[in-house]
Amino acid sequence: MRAKDPQEDSKNKRFGGRSLHISPHGNSLAAKGIALLQRRWYPVSVFVAFFICFFVLYSYSQRQTSGFIYWFDDWVFYADSSGSYNHMKEISFDGNMWRHPLYPLIVSPLVTGIKAVFGLGNRQAAKEVIALLAALNVVLFFTLGHHYFKEKITVLVFTALYGVLFSNLVFFSIPETYSLANVGILVFFLLVVRFHADITEKRAIILGFVSGVGALANPPLGLLLFSVYVLCLRRLSWRQSLRRCLWATLVALMVYLGANFLLFGLDYIENSQKLASKWATIANFFEPANWLNVGVSFFVYAIISPLDELERSIGLKDFSGYFQSPVKILIFAVFIFYLGFAIIRLAQRGVDRLVLTAGVWLGVLSIFHLYFNPREALLYSCQGLGPFMLILGRVFSDITWKWKTLALGVFSISLGYVNFKSLMG
Repeated sequence: MRAKDPQEDSKNKRFGGRSLHISPHGNSLAAKGIALLQRRWYPVSVFVAFFICFFVLYSYSQRQTSGFIYWFDDWVFYADSSGSYNHMKEISFDGNMWRHPLYPLIVSPLVTGIKAVFGLGNRQAAKEVIALLAALNVVLFFTLGHHYFKEKITVLVFTALYGVLFSNLVFFSIPETYSLANVGILVFFLLVVRFHADITEKRAIILGFVSGVGALANPPLGLLLFSVYVLCLRRLSWRQSLRRCLWATLVALMVYLGANFLLFGLDYIENSQKLASKWATIANFFEPANWLNVGVSFFVYAIISPLDELERSIGLKDFSGYFQSPVKILIFAVFIFYLGFAIIRLAQRGVDRLVLTAGVWLGVLSIFHLYFNPREALLYSCQGLGPFMLILGRVFSDITWKWKTLALGVFSISLGYVNFKSLMG
């Protein structure tokens, strides 16, 4: 038996103890490819490659959306595309943008900078920022997967899959606040991966701060605090958890309410009351159709488009679209089968802390949108896709079937084809 090489052992440790052993009798091209993945610059090089590829992809996808989205709101799934575009051109909180004050504060300077550097007009500069935010979401998901999944190939394929999910493909291709909000969600879960083994008061405060800042991009991100609560309760004693949860909540409220009162004064309370009275009601919980619409929108429509072209709205009536072509039938059946498999596997083997916090976020987000405007649930669904893919990817990484990567690759390509076809109309 060959003695263990200390230098090889050191290399394995630097890669987290997850080395890949290459058979000398295997395919030489595959061996070179795996050796490439083992190099130290692997994460950075793949990060850059994904960023460039998806920046180009989302630059192209924007050409397939109607130009009317820059002139009218509610043109695609009731998205506030025209209002969001206007706030990309200048810092303003008119209209509905008081709910998302961080959005104009970030995207407007980016648009202004791109116009100044490259001499572009407002529309083209805005498109570049939209593609930039979309690509940033994809590479943040890659970074999150790189630190969490066991297999590198799982990270690569699930990152590519994340970039072509229907809800992401639509709302990352138009002017909307959700691409920025999703950045906050992914950053939050990156910190959870970093902090979950030891939740100190300082780390709880950081998570609370990120939740508060995220809520300035989209208010429901304040509900990320529930993931902090569960994480603390799972890891610590009741007394320790209470102290950390209180600190996280206090910091989140100080950031969110402090910024809103600074910008809008007491008008913030009046605006919030008007918004809640218009869209939110307990009665929504007593309509079974709302439960179905939220569940289907968040966990099925958000993944696979049932439509042949983009429409103003989508509802349960569109579910029959999955049975209009053999390709859609097959993709839908494979996804539902895997979703059921993942649920059963998690029920049998239990969940780790990241899966638990991701599941809590999905649950809280779903319940919130049962209360707040469940009829337009698809509009909010992309906020759950990152954590949802983390859960599905975690189950996938434990599967030992040797053809699993090929099967996932074929599924991802087919899914991308169906969703792009719907986008292009």
